[in-house]
Amino acid sequence: MQVCSLVDMPHKEQSFGIIPLRRVGEAWEIFLVVHRHGLHVGFPKGHADLGEDEILTATRELKEETGLSVQHRLQEEVYTDSYTLYRDDQLTHKTVRYFPCLVEGSPSLQKEEILFGGWYPLSHAYLVLTFEGVQRIAKALYHKLRAMPPSSCNAV
Repeated sequence: MQVCSLVDMPHKEQSFGIIPLRRVGEAWEIFLVVHRHGLHVGFPKGHADLGEDEILTATRELKEETGLSVQHRLQEEVYTDSYTLYRDDQLTHKTVRYFPCLVEGSPSLQKEEILFGGWYPLSHAYLVLTFEGVQRIAKALYHKLRAMPPSSCNAV
């Protein structure tokens, strides 16, 4: 019989992020970032500060990391990505909740955390994103939004 110690148990971690979107004519664009730590392409995200709820955390992290601001949420649906990683000699199970939002402003990247950022067609974002979980989210969001008429891009 194998006995697991608490050291073997994965640490649990939660982050929250915005999926930054804009409409250009009939097409949707998504702002993607290259995270300095891990060198992967994804969405802006981060950990909650004391007293913050999920959407406040995600909105703050978007502003800090990209300089962009949320205009409004596009839908009530929240997209979740869960994965396990090994970092600092510890197994970590991470869950990230993402909120799709229309955003505004000029990008100004937080160089301590973000190596690069830019706008990409949502239709092809899955080709740029590093990990399967966020690729799946981008594809699902594209299929949901491509049928949405511009007039229906109102706050929820």
